[in-house]
Amino acid sequence: MPTTIKENIATQGVPVPVGTAATVLTPAERDAPPAARLREAGAVILGKTTMPDYGMLSSGLSSFHPLTRNPWDLSKNPGGSSAAPARPRPRGYGPLHIGTDIGGSVRLPASWCGIFTLKPSLGRIPIFPPYAGRVAGPMTRTVADSAL
Repeated sequence: MPTTIKENIATQGVPVPVGTAATVLTPAERDAPPAARLREAGAVILGKTTMPDYGMLSSGLSSFHPLTRNPWDLSKNPGGSSAAPARPRPRGYGPLHIGTDIGGSVRLPASWCGIFTLKPSLGRIPIFPPYAGRVAGPMTRTVADSAL
């Protein structure tokens, strides 16, 4: 299954810039648990999706990447720090995208871009490095896709 994941989820051999030009681009030594579980399930990770600097804005604005826009109206913001994963899903780039959420980072872009998401219970999907309150969750076109 073709998949994209948010750039703050480490994948072995790929730097984790967390949306900021201030990050030293050192390749990750191993996959974070969400990426590892995807690979174990046979997913093909197509790429990493951008986020605002350190995930601290509810927008697609980053000092490291070009501005991300809402797929339905390019004059609008896609919302949340998982803004970029919300962008390809309505356009058909793949059935599954993984974002992360503390205070709305998958839920805001899903609602602003017309897709489905779920913020799992804390600890349901391990996060590395650990961060209080942060979870990884699916971003899909439908509830049925997320259930799969």
